[in-house]
Amino acid sequence: MTSSPAISFVIPAYNEAARQSGSLELLLDLACRRRLECQLIVVDDGSEDRTVEVARRFQQAVEQRTDLPVRLIVARTCRQGRGQSGPWEGSQRKIN
Repeated sequence: MTSSPAISFVIPAYNEAARQSGSLELLLDLACRRRLECQLIVVDDGSEDRTVEVARRFQQAVEQRTDLPVRLIVARTCRQGRGQSGPWEGSQRKIN
């Protein structure tokens, strides 16, 4: 993989251990089928389950494969999310 991936997927996670592997597998499959150089960034916000452990195990598996066009990053914060979420406004369009 080059130093600058074509796209980054930021995946916010809070107590997602049960669902996380499936989501990461889907994104990994998409990247491999399209040979899309990308990075998956899992941002954990102080989960109380095994979210970080699952993400790091997946990260190790990805790093052992040199044929993958994917980089996986696991970041951990400590309950930084506050308040309500709302629609994000980009430069050209609104995403709900």
